[in-house]
Formats: sequence, structure tokens, C-alpha cells
Amino acid sequence: MIGTSAVHKEDIAKYYAETDQAYRNWSEVKDSRVPYALHVGYHPLGKELDQFNSVQMMNEEIYKALHLEGTQDLDILDAGCGVGSFTTYVAARTPKNILHGVTITPLQAAIAREYQLANCLDNVRYVVGDYTLLPYPDNFFDVAVFCDSFCNSENPKDTLLEIKKKLKQGGVVLISDIFLFSDVLCEEDKNLFQELQKGWHVPNLCSINQMLSLLNSENGFYLELMQDLTVNVFPSARRAGLGAEVVLKQKIHPVQNVQGNRVAACSFYSLLKRNKMKYYWFIAKKMSS
Repeated sequence: MIGTSAVHKEDIAKYYAETDQAYRNWSEVKDSRVPYALHVGYHPLGKELDQFNSVQMMNEEIYKALHLEGTQDLDILDAGCGVGSFTTYVAARTPKNILHGVTITPLQAAIAREYQLANCLDNVRYVVGDYTLLPYPDNFFDVAVFCDSFCNSENPKDTLLEIKKKLKQGGVVLISDIFLFSDVLCEEDKNLFQELQKGWHVPNLCSINQMLSLLNSENGFYLELMQDLTVNVFPSARRAGLGAEVVLKQKIHPVQNVQGNRVAACSFYSLLKRNKMKYYWFIAKKMSS
């Protein structure tokens, strides 16, 4: 296992440093102790929420899917934790568990620690590190979560093999993210996909079929759930895409990563509308050796 390349680490760190204000604009509430989020929101069927509340709803839905209510003495990994949205949510709800947030971006870790202090959470540990080369012993975690962060992996198979090593026997991984739905892309679809990859620094996005082949018994996993949440995240995608489109038409020329982020948001919205991309949950358990 060689971990994330130095070039990709640098690109990711620079991207999130330069787009931090854009993500704050996306879901931050002024003077709130609740972290802003870098992931999409969850909208109950038939009800569109504002971005802040939809993000909290996504945290709640993941929390429920993992049956974390009332648990204790668990070590829970938030892989690619951003500024700690999911970590903070779970740490506050389950004070007898330990939350470990890992981000490759030093700025995010610093901001996450500020939220930790603001919320007086002593059951959180933030680490600047690489989720494909985790600085933890094998068989350490009970639960691992990727919330809109798995897509940034250069090698999805190696990432899952690392997670399997670090999970205890029977430990669970949840991946909540975007995936290619169609293997057949016309030229326009390919262009949209390339814009998304470039703008969001997504080097090797999996298809749904690829994920099924990775989370199988040959790789030491038992797939417990796969769920299509596209309809639930679509309002967030539409809001981001249409908002970015308005700004792009103003022909403002910010730094490259901010511009790329906006173009990627438009592409994401378009690919969802064209049914070429989906948003899924995968929940898998580490099998006994």
C-alpha cells in the first residue's frame, strides 16, 4: 500500500483551502457551533429543506442507518472528515464513543478542532492523514464512514483494502457518494464527466457495478445494503448547479479551483438529470477471516 500520491495530496489540500469560503457560503450558519458541510444534503421525499437543515438530515440518516443510537465504546472513523460535520453530529449524540476524523487537508483539521472546542467535545480526535494509509493499528475501528469523500480516492480498491485492515471483525463501512450509473456516455456526457473530475479532483470515480465487485466476499466484505438516494439529494444538486450557473454567467474570474468547483457543480446537476450518475449508499461488513 503506497497511499495517495504527493501530487494528489497537494492538489486536494490546495483545492479545499481555496474553496473554503465557497463551502461556507453553501451551508454555514453565522455564529453557529454546528460545522458547515462539504457534502450534499438529504431531502425527505416531497419536502425540500434549506441546505443547512438538509445536511443535518443527511448526518441523521447515516446515524440511523448505522444504528448508532445508544451505542458506546465504539471507535468510529470519519474518513475524509472535512471540517467535522458528521464527526461533530455523532460525537454529540454518542458521548461514550470515540470519533476519529481523518482529513488530508491541514486547514480542515484546524477548523474542525475549532468546532470541537466550541462544542466541548472530548470524545473526538482529528488527524491530518491519508485514508488510504491510516495511522492506526489493524483491527481498530468498529465503524468507518465515507461521506462524499470516497470519490477523491485515487485507487478505490486499495482504499477499501486499507479500511478492511483497520476494521475489527464484523466492523461496518458506509460509503455515501456519487457513482457512475451508465457505462455508455455520449461525447457531451464525457465532457460533463471530465469537468466534474477536474473541478472536484475526482481521479477515479467508480461505477455502481465496480462498487459491487469491490464490496464482495472475495475482498473480505459482505454487502448489507445498497440504496439509491438520488431523489433525496437532487434538490441539493439542483441548488448548487443553478447557483453556480448564475455566477458563471457573470464572467467573474476567481482562482482556478473556485471556478472549477462551480463548473463541476453544474456538471453534477446535468449528469444526474441525464441519468448518467447516481447517489448511493453502500453498507458492508468485514467478514471473518
